[in-house]
Amino acid sequence: MATFLGESNKLQGRVEGSAEAPNLALGESLRIPLARPAPPAGTHITYVLRPEAIDVSQAQTPSSLTVQAEIIDRIFCGDVVRLRLRLRDAPNTTLTVKFRSARSREVPELGSKVTATWRSDDMIAIKRP
Repeated sequence: MATFLGESNKLQGRVEGSAEAPNLALGESLRIPLARPAPPAGTHITYVLRPEAIDVSQAQTPSSLTVQAEIIDRIFCGDVVRLRLRLRDAPNTTLTVKFRSARSREVPELGSKVTATWRSDDMIAIKRP
């Protein structure tokens, strides 16, 4: 089967919260804020998130959300760095992050604890059972 998504992260969970403050429940304790409008609470759903939309810098913008993670894989592909993260509060969920390497940007070491950020608008719902 062909896919149009390319390499994407899949976040599978259940919508919780109110219509004004919806979130995606991943694991027992991780809640990811969702852009509105979101599916109704109780909906089991999959969101995709492009690896390029995630940043592992310590800077956080008002429009981004933050999760704690650990670097479990690190690959240098020419001028692109590919990281694999395990989410601290949802250990069965991993994310792939891609960014262009630059001399001014330090690449985290394998096993490093990092803060991953992205905008909830970058998450796209793809499946509602």
